Amino acid sequence: MAEPLYGKFTGDNAEINSLALLEGHYTLPDLLDPAMASFLSHCRFHKGHSPVHLQVSKDHVYFWSRNPENKGSKPHGLHNGHFQAAIQSPSIAYCDALFRNIALTTGFVPLQWQNLMNFAIEKKPGDFRLSKMRTIQLMNSEAQANNKKAGRAAMQFAKAHSLIPDGQCGSRKRHQAIDLALSKRLVWDLLILQRRTAGWISNDAKSCFDHVVHWVAIVTMLRFGLTWRVLSSMFNMLSSATHRVRTGLVTPREAFALRQRCHSKVVGKGMVTGGAINPEKSFWWLIDFEWDARNGQWRFRRKCSAAPEFDLKIPGLYGDIEPLRRLEPDDSERTLGVMLSPLENHNAQEAQLVSKAKAWAKQLWPHLLHKYDVLPLIRTTILKKLEYPMALTTLNAQQWQDIMSPVLQVCLPKSGVCRNFPRLVVFAPVDYQGLGVPHPFGKQVYKHLEMILRHKVQTEIRLDIVENP
Repeated sequence: MAEPLYGKFTGDNAEINSLALLEGHYTLPDLLDPAMASFLSHCRFHKGHSPVHLQVSKDHVYFWSRNPENKGSKPHGLHNGHFQAAIQSPSIAYCDALFRNIALTTGFVPLQWQNLMNFAIEKKPGDFRLSKMRTIQLMNSEAQANNKKAGRAAMQFAKAHSLIPDGQCGSRKRHQAIDLALSKRLVWDLLILQRRTAGWISNDAKSCFDHVVHWVAIVTMLRFGLTWRVLSSMFNMLSSATHRVRTGLVTPREAFALRQRCHSKVVGKGMVTGGAINPEKSFWWLIDFEWDARNGQWRFRRKCSAAPEFDLKIPGLYGDIEPLRRLEPDDSERTLGVMLSPLENHNAQEAQLVSKAKAWAKQLWPHLLHKYDVLPLIRTTILKKLEYPMALTTLNAQQWQDIMSPVLQVCLPKSGVCRNFPRLVVFAPVDYQGLGVPHPFGKQVYKHLEMILRHKVQTEIRLDIVENP
């Protein structure tokens, strides 16, 4: 974002211009970037918009009674356990709720809230490179409670007024990422069944949340029913906070501050916005068909038969134009936690699941466990990992048995059973003298039935994106 928008939507005029934009009264400046102009033209309140005025009352006691005490909160300020103890006294709970209400109704940010603790955790076990770690930010317990309340209210408002498309999956109840993966799988099957040509791009952006402009997020949440005062308290805390970085040994006394009018990195008269496309994690498939005269049947068009200049290019991390990696229709890549390809590749999915099973078994092998705890451990840990892609896998019983083999080779001896014990008995129910280990193939069938029954009455699986010919 650059001028003239930067000066209009930051500072003292931010509230007036943001509300005018949402009400349709704001006049867009000339010579505006077409993409930005298109985005701003869609920033409108829905018909009959009425904001939700948040108040903390009875739900204050309910929230702290259900919030775990060991949840992370920054060390500067009161711990979660303080508020859990305070709800036992009606007068103290009333005072705590009143203090939270002041921030929600006035936009006030207490000084205690303006201290944030940053530390890094591993994305992959054992990889301590800073570029490969994820930064976690801890904030004041009361501020976090207000943020959670505002987030729930915004999502409920958006759902009630249909402001979020049904096909938008992820971080929503009954709209998991696996639902989106299943939607992709079904669309591909429909394209192949109808022999229709399509290009499918899977892209990955880098540092998306780091470059979200505050006023864009504010405008979006204003559409979702939150008031300006609630958002002022939230974003003023982020923009004026003092950040402390926790190292591996101690919490340093030194601190650094990010004082800015509109969070993002300022370059010249504008700000860096959006996330750059990461070419290494981006790729695309071409679903096209050609007639094979020799065999008398249709087949997929391969890369070798395409023209040399037929390629897609994208800007890289540093602005250079780079070709987008093209995959064959049966080449699988891990997207949304599942090995996906237009032409289902059972071997790739099986190999990924086998690697997960071997890694889990390798970690379990050196540990001493009570023999009666080993088999329940299978049900509560590794089987949960293997269940995730079952909504769209069609592996047979033997393939699932091969996937479970590394797990059983380690777990059966630890539970006092021969590792070569008949698998029919291992997977049999306890009532029939079996060991009671659930067979993954049966769980896959149950998962298919669950998705059919659930999506019979829901609409997040959308196949109408494939237009009729």
